[in-house]
Amino acid sequence: MIFDAVRHAPALQHTTRILVTHQLQFVKECDEIVVLDQGRIAAAGTWAEIRDSTNGSAWMSVLADYDHDRGEELNMDELAELDKQKERRELQREEGLGEEEVDLQGDVEGAAAVAAAQVEVSEVGTIKWATIKAFLIDPTPAWLLVASVFMMIAGQSLSVASDWVLARWVAKPPAIQLGNSYYATLFLSLVVFATAIGIIRALLSYHLLLSSSFSVSKTMVYKVLDAPMAWFQKNPTGRILNKFTRDQSLVDEMLPSVFFNFIQCLFQTIGIIVVVLMVLPWVALSLPILGAIFFFLRRWYIAASRRIKRIESTTRSPVYSHLSESLDGLPVIRALRAQQLFIETFMLQQNTNTRAVFSQAACARWLGMRLDLLSAAFLFIAAMVSQAIADSGALPAALAGLALSQSLQMSGLFQWLTRQSVECEIMFVAVERLVEYCKLEGELDHPAKGVPPPGWPASGDLQIKDMSLTYPSSTTPVLKDWTVDLKSGERIGVVGRTGAGKSSFFQALFRTYDYDGAMVLDGINTSTLAVEHLRRHLSIIPQEPFLFRGTLRFNLDPFGEYTDADLWQALSRVELKHVIEHLDGKLDTAVDDGGTNFSTGQRQLICLARALLKRAKVLVADEATANIDYKTDALIQHTLKAEFPETLVLTIAHRLSTCIDYDRIMVLDQGRIVECAHAYELLHRPDGVLRKMVADTGEDAARGLWEQARVSWESKFPGQMPPSAAAMVDGGAAVVAA
Repeated sequence: MIFDAVRHAPALQHTTRILVTHQLQFVKECDEIVVLDQGRIAAAGTWAEIRDSTNGSAWMSVLADYDHDRGEELNMDELAELDKQKERRELQREEGLGEEEVDLQGDVEGAAAVAAAQVEVSEVGTIKWATIKAFLIDPTPAWLLVASVFMMIAGQSLSVASDWVLARWVAKPPAIQLGNSYYATLFLSLVVFATAIGIIRALLSYHLLLSSSFSVSKTMVYKVLDAPMAWFQKNPTGRILNKFTRDQSLVDEMLPSVFFNFIQCLFQTIGIIVVVLMVLPWVALSLPILGAIFFFLRRWYIAASRRIKRIESTTRSPVYSHLSESLDGLPVIRALRAQQLFIETFMLQQNTNTRAVFSQAACARWLGMRLDLLSAAFLFIAAMVSQAIADSGALPAALAGLALSQSLQMSGLFQWLTRQSVECEIMFVAVERLVEYCKLEGELDHPAKGVPPPGWPASGDLQIKDMSLTYPSSTTPVLKDWTVDLKSGERIGVVGRTGAGKSSFFQALFRTYDYDGAMVLDGINTSTLAVEHLRRHLSIIPQEPFLFRGTLRFNLDPFGEYTDADLWQALSRVELKHVIEHLDGKLDTAVDDGGTNFSTGQRQLICLARALLKRAKVLVADEATANIDYKTDALIQHTLKAEFPETLVLTIAHRLSTCIDYDRIMVLDQGRIVECAHAYELLHRPDGVLRKMVADTGEDAARGLWEQARVSWESKFPGQMPPSAAAMVDGGAAVVAA
């Protein structure tokens, strides 16, 4: 559909259209073909010119074999049906809105719903006690909490005591000051003990906070890795990276110092107030008024600052997401010359985040000016009171100096205390976001499931009974009333239009989502098993093969369960042994992130080798050959057939030639199984869905698919006719409905 639309679009008549593909049925329709082999142009020209080329390239034989296979003649009824299907496609193109466009509209609406679900929602209000408890108290031993609080109190008490002793010492006559060593020894002892305890309390506080951060970080990683797949669809990568990088960095690097400074300033402020009240009790009359002013100033500031911090954290996630997506899609962005659009989008998101950062700084300056005025008022009151008492002769000069010097410290300390307390609460916004991930409900948090008996499954027999699947974010089932029996040793092709439910079936099989009904594997309902036990007995070859950074040995055998001989044998079976043997590290060859130092086909074959080692009774191939060439596709299909004779092989395939010779084809449409039989039998159903899909591939490709299905049928059922074909009567008219 897309190929025909681009090919015949009037707006593109004067535009060069370049198709990069492994789909040879489309290549044949192109005006000029360029064949690449090992990074070089192996041939260029028309289809016929390249097919008849004799330069020895392996690709020439592939094209020739493809053309030969498609050259087989079908009977007249089959050709007539192909012509009818072609006419219907042309009619749909002329009418404009086809069923694919209707499906696309539904996909767009679904995408909009998903996008709406991905919007990040931030908390409002004060930091909840549950967050503080989950971070500071739950993961911390009781003795460490008690010791930290005791050291804080003891350190400040010794500091106040040393200042008081110094004031009393200075108030003594000169003879006592110089001749009596009591005060000097006491003052020195207090200073030494205060210093030692200050160091100890700093070490304890940092140890407590870093231990709490480590505990929360460990729990968060565990919960995210155990989160259901539906959660990852609602949370974009940028948001997850934001919490694991920026938020975690704040908690690890800034929160310990900010929290320690706040606690230390709090005890210093309390100590100063206690000293001033001991010397100047009348100052206590001003404390309720000054305290009320301070309370409201801090309340107004922290409400705005905390909300701004949450906005800053929330608006930072789109910046990470956009940057990550732009780097991943950079070739497409450059090809479409959309750099300016993405730059403008990035700057818009960056400006949105920067506005929140600037607002934070403005709030801090607003508070600073008002706290300076409040501290000046406290100092003025203390000075007036000390002057009044001194005039009455009831206040020694040394104690008056102590009270005024302590009050003088309040100017900077009070402002620093407030800023640190607010900054500490703001830092706990990052803690709040981390704790949010620690509360995720993972797959292992579900009610306890059963453990299968040893040796299960002995076979790959899979019975699906009245199975339906509905995604959590939707109310419409994507899989509807499935009932089918799949036998061990069968190769089952799963085909259907986009959105028919092919990938959803595999997600239900692996219990990515909960489903209704039952799937019974070798006599056990898989919904009664713990997911780790179920998935351990299933193998998958993904559409996009992914290799982890490490060694080739680790990617083949991550748990060290097999010998080197087993690994080499698996590589040999997928015809990669000679490639790996020529690498310097052989099995210990380094693998880059995502396996980028291997080609897509090689990565896919490595995944196949991993499946060979596992020898599971159920093997799932999720469009495993969609992005590789025909030669590698043929190798994978041969390996699946030869190496898994007793395994149930389930293959999703958009390329019908991949599975047309399978034991059965399961055709899906709008979440239902509409056909399930051998391909040759389905092709003889006049109104069959598979027959229409084959016809839609084009006349040449359809001829080849019919021939492949016929050969497969005759090899399995020699001398028999498909039931649909047997129902043909005089003149070849079909009398059996699909």
